[in-house]
Amino acid sequence: TTKVAALRADGHVPSLAERVDAAVDETKDIFRSVWLWVLLGVSIGAAIHGWVPADFFVRFAGPGNPFAVVVATLAGVPLYVNGAG
Repeated sequence: TTKVAALRADGHVPSLAERVDAAVDETKDIFRSVWLWVLLGVSIGAAIHGWVPADFFVRFAGPGNPFAVVVATLAGVPLYVNGAG
């Protein structure tokens, strides 16, 4: 449960300061749990963007491949995360 939910469980209505404090704590918890995955996705996206030629994707995700949408989706997720992509 969240900090605010715990405060409300005993009938206490949290003040604005308590809610802000709870929001900051939740934000820190979320950041701690996802930062590594975001960094990994950005790194993979940067590597794909910088080192993999565009023709590579055309070869595997072109019109002749029945799995082109799946291949393009798997290749595109790291590029979407990368801000330079």
